[in-house]
Amino acid sequence: MGWMAENPRHEGYPAHVARDGRCAAATTAAGMVMSSSQVAGEWVDEVLDWSELIGWEARCECGWVGPMYRRAGDEQEPGEHQLVDALEPDAEEAIRAAWQVHEAAHR
Repeated sequence: MGWMAENPRHEGYPAHVARDGRCAAATTAAGMVMSSSQVAGEWVDEVLDWSELIGWEARCECGWVGPMYRRAGDEQEPGEHQLVDALEPDAEEAIRAAWQVHEAAHR
């Protein structure tokens, strides 16, 4: 999923951020795909378990990175810049809104 702008330099997307600071290239039911490489002619994915997810950031193809929306613990109430699940409509909208502010400044 990504967000398009009229300016082709600005295409935004929500990045899944792992505990080690890397962003996922893709996601699956099993976790975050951090990289893929060919080994003996077959593609092999490095997949981190969902427990390694610390949060989400809005990112832009121009290199801009928005605020981190940290994953709230299951037992805690989400606070400012904390989300329980980025797939919930309000969470996705919060991440996208951060990118929209960035994109609007470059129109």
